[in-house]
Amino acid sequence: MYLSSRKFLLFLLACLAMAIVTPAFADPAPGTIVVHYKRKDNKYDGWGMHIWSSRGEIPGVKWNTPVMPSGKDDFGVIFTLKQNLFPDDKVNYILHKGESKDQGGKDMFFIAKEAREVWIVSGSRDIHISKEAALAAAR
Repeated sequence: MYLSSRKFLLFLLACLAMAIVTPAFADPAPGTIVVHYKRKDNKYDGWGMHIWSSRGEIPGVKWNTPVMPSGKDDFGVIFTLKQNLFPDDKVNYILHKGESKDQGGKDMFFIAKEAREVWIVSGSRDIHISKEAALAAAR
């Protein structure tokens, strides 16, 4: 029994090591949209993403209750959205903190069937389809 427990522990440690060294550059899971958001000041408290589809409001999302980041990576914060919320693949959004709006305060959008993962740099209206392009633009 000790040997089985030890093998199991080694297996768990190997899985953990793989999870730590596996890069986070894999395509989003099917049916998922990922938005990466970078602020030059690295201050993300209170920043959310107001989203809507071409059909109107998305249940549970209001101006005062935007989608909040689902995680953080070396670029900034991550917003994870369900693609089925956008029946025509047009993802409408505004990144904001209360009444402070990013990207010039304008309504923004991208087409998910063209890019289900995008990178946005605070202060720019550009929507990048690669991390490298976003980092180059941030310089």
